[in-house]
Amino acid sequence: MIKVGITGNTGFLGQHLSQAITSDNELSLIPFSKEMFLQQKNFNRFVNQIDCLVHLAAVQRDQEENLLKQNLLLTNTVINSLKNSGKHLIFASSIQENINSAYGRSKKQSRELFIEAAQKYDFAFSGLILPNVFGPGAKPETTSVVATFCDAIAKKMPTKIIVDKKISFIYVDDLIKQIISIIKNRSTFSSYVVQPETKISVKELLNILEQLDSGKKPENSFEEKLNFTLNWYSNN
Repeated sequence: MIKVGITGNTGFLGQHLSQAITSDNELSLIPFSKEMFLQQKNFNRFVNQIDCLVHLAAVQRDQEENLLKQNLLLTNTVINSLKNSGKHLIFASSIQENINSAYGRSKKQSRELFIEAAQKYDFAFSGLILPNVFGPGAKPETTSVVATFCDAIAKKMPTKIIVDKKISFIYVDDLIKQIISIIKNRSTFSSYVVQPETKISVKELLNILEQLDSGKKPENSFEEKLNFTLNWYSNN
């Protein structure tokens, strides 16, 4: 039985991963609360109970300087708890690493710090670089453009494209399966770019969602997942 802890367990990805771990008889989920980050000794006590830590927690919206500072503070807390532990750390970074924003810089710098610390302090590290993740329960205006559009369509509100660009997408359940596999196999890598299911423009995405809302039948796996997600927002 592998004991797993998740930071950011109340977020979109964290909730889906928690549900998957709870239903897997090879894994055991150890409870986490964000208050544990407030004192190093409390976070250490949490980490001492687990075999694998999935670090999803991050500040996403704040003033740029404070956002970068807060996320790096979380990183340092995690590193301090893992020193010479031999435990397994899985870190969820983002393709926003390549964007010159405080959030993107914090993700890239954190992953680099984890790589260095894992070599220095003898713990296993898996660095994931995620595309845009969508699915039921994502927070509109924050987590995914899919969530923003689905929520607006479900509420019969107008939708607006601010910037039309191509975005890479992966469905949350498909990502969770990969993370579960990494936990079980203790797979390690400094940088694993998770491959998306598709890459389409924001305009194309909105067009598909509007057609699905009008009764169009899904034509492929991606559209089936979009349709399921859209129905979730319509019913919640």
